[in-house]
Amino acid sequence: MSNGIMHVEHVFDITGRGTVISGKVISGGFHKKDNVIIKHTDGGIRKTTIRDIALINFLDYSKRHDHIAFILTGIKKTDVVDGDVIEVVKSEQVE
Repeated sequence: MSNGIMHVEHVFDITGRGTVISGKVISGGFHKKDNVIIKHTDGGIRKTTIRDIALINFLDYSKRHDHIAFILTGIKKTDVVDGDVIEVVKSEQVE
């Protein structure tokens, strides 16, 4: 199971692909199709799924210190801001 944490550095849209969240993995790693939560700077939480992970090429897994970008399911550019944290959903986290 993945256990990644990433700080959001940039948020942008790619027409035909969706919202892209980029930043640096600060702990663990992420897999394509991981269920993740977005921890907002205001304390709010939102769940989503990683559709794709990209470095220079598309990846199935990322690791600590990689500067990566996620394409997330059901997320709009306005749903995420710089400074939010993306984290893999753990079984004990409340829905």
